[in-house]
Amino acid sequence: AAQPNLPVIARVGYAVAGLLFIYWGFTAVESGGLRYFLPLLGGFLFVEGSIGYCLLLATLRKRRKA
Repeated sequence: AAQPNLPVIARVGYAVAGLLFIYWGFTAVESGGLRYFLPLLGGFLFVEGSIGYCLLLATLRKRRKA
């Protein structure tokens, strides 16, 4: 299993940003691609914040070591 790679404040930030994107996508956007993209992005950020593992950060750290 992957070890968490986000500090606590970043986890909270990811989760809050995810919830805001979900809310914004379902309520504020009336039509277009953003109506579908924002809730998906929000769900992804919320899951990353919940588990404390950022896939992009892990990939960038792995590339820097190599």
